[in-house]
Order: sequence, then C-alpha cells, then structure tokens
Amino acid sequence: MKTASAICLIAMLPFAAVHAKEPTLYDRVTARLKHDRALAAQLGHPAGEMKSVAWMIGTWDILTKVDVEPGRAPEKGRSVVTPLFGGVWLEIRDTYPQGNQDVSYLGFSPVTKRWTSVTVDGTGNAVSSTATQWAGDRIAFTGDVVVIGEKATLRQTITRRGERAYTVTNEEHMPSGAWRLLDTYRYTKR
Repeated sequence: MKTASAICLIAMLPFAAVHAKEPTLYDRVTARLKHDRALAAQLGHPAGEMKSVAWMIGTWDILTKVDVEPGRAPEKGRSVVTPLFGGVWLEIRDTYPQGNQDVSYLGFSPVTKRWTSVTVDGTGNAVSSTATQWAGDRIAFTGDVVVIGEKATLRQTITRRGERAYTVTNEEHMPSGAWRLLDTYRYTKR
C-alpha cells in the first residue's frame, strides 16, 4: 500500500509543477499593468468619457410608464445621481413611494473601451449591459439578463432631452427578431 501511494505522489509531481507555473489572475494583471503604463496610470481615476455624463448629477423626478400594460397608472419616483469613487462611476438611486427601489451604476472602462450599466434592485435582480459610445444625445446598452428567473435580451436606451430632462426606455428582443418597448422612464431635474 505504501508503495502504491508513493508511486501516485511521484506521478503527480510533474502535474503539480506545471500548475504551479501557470500565471494566476494577479500575475496576469500585474504583467498587463507593467507593460501598459498609461493604463496603469488611468486606473482609479475617471475616464475622460465620464465628463459627457456629468449633466446627470443631481436630483430628478421620475415618471414611469409601463408601455406593455396600457391603462396602468404611471408611477412617480425620485432619482439621486452622484459620482462614486471620485467620478469613476455614477451611482443612480431610484426610489418610489410604493416601495420599489433600484441602484444603477454607469461607467466607462478604459480597459474595454465600453460603457457599462449595472442595476441591482429590491427584488434581488442584478442586470448588466454594455454600450460602445454615445451617438449624439443617445446611448443604447444591450445585454442578456435574468429577471426573476426569466431570461431575456434587453436594450436600454438613455436619451438626453436638454439640460433638465432625459428618458430611459427598456426594450426586449423578441423571438421574431423585433424589439418590443417594455417601459419608459422620464427624468426631470429638480
């Protein structure tokens, strides 16, 4: 029995040696930042692209319409947008008197060169989507999501409507290939 165990251990030594040499995430990140000094210097600071969304900072009134449920009364709420981590992200806290709440984070990654939107809500959902760039006063985020156990591909479009207003629309990519409008949020600055 001892001989079999020893043979097993000896046979595993080359396997362990190979895996010990594989670079970990820390090793790969360190190497990347060592070779890309400009990226290393930029991390921890807001990307220049964040200046284009500074207009969102402040307190907003929200009027929400569920477009797929005609006749449903619109909900009113409040949104507070603040810079997070020195402006690396914007934090968007939406609250409604009925008790609904969600917190979103909007940021631009100097690594991926993409905008990211992440939203978590009071029902346990976490939705993440990305976009490439603003086209004038509009940006569209897309992502495959799970909402209360249901999978969907969503597109969320933010449209600036002057200095004191913007809208957010959410659409679902249907099996037919069409995009269907789900809901619209209208934000008006206080």
